[in-house]
Amino acid sequence: MYRQLIAHEVAHQYWGVLIGFPRESIGWVPIGLGLTMDEHYAAARGLDATLGRKIMRDFYFRAEQMGFDTTLSQSLERPLQSPPPWSFGWNLSLMHGKGYAVCALLRDLLGAERYQGVIQKLIKDYSGGVIHDGDLIAACESALGERLDWFAADWVNGRATLDYAISAVNKSNDGWDVVVTRVGTAGFPVWVEVVTESGERMRQRANRTKAVDTLHFKTTGVVKTARIDPDNVYPDLNEANNVWPRV
Repeated sequence: MYRQLIAHEVAHQYWGVLIGFPRESIGWVPIGLGLTMDEHYAAARGLDATLGRKIMRDFYFRAEQMGFDTTLSQSLERPLQSPPPWSFGWNLSLMHGKGYAVCALLRDLLGAERYQGVIQKLIKDYSGGVIHDGDLIAACESALGERLDWFAADWVNGRATLDYAISAVNKSNDGWDVVVTRVGTAGFPVWVEVVTESGERMRQRANRTKAVDTLHFKTTGVVKTARIDPDNVYPDLNEANNVWPRV
């Protein structure tokens, strides 16, 4: 445990010390990046790499369930002036919990290699300075080669929530159709994986712009299971509907 804690605090020397953030902001960018950085280290060293996800579940999810405003672009003054327990919980719920969730989603969009490249470029470009919300989004847009206005609207400037469900799995002429339904308010190209009885694994991303998307998996095998978020990284508020057949 101490190695994981040291890795977490070392990451803070980059994000929060070497690179600062505006005093009036929630400051989720350096904290989220730091959590994914020490998560990368922990996984590479065979340590427990679930700290960020635990904080996300225990604090960001709870804040949403309690109806708090989880908008990351809001001024820090608002949660500080709110009555307990929110005035004491913004650090873990927003800076750490949702901050990690947003960075984990960006890592999923970019892929691990490009995401690490973004982190390295930001450290080089912003050392000794201050980083803003838009700086991270702009760096990810540059690496991805496409605009992320929709992402910023949902996760930085809004409080959309992610919840996708597998609503049906049906045999078709040359394979299987998996119906994915957006239950939450955030649209995201979630990964969906099917596993056949012979052990064959296939993945596709759902179309983020569709409330209901049917994914066709071409195979001669029989689908045994289907799952949204096979890598267990999304801030999905209801994971019970992510799998088929239902447990």
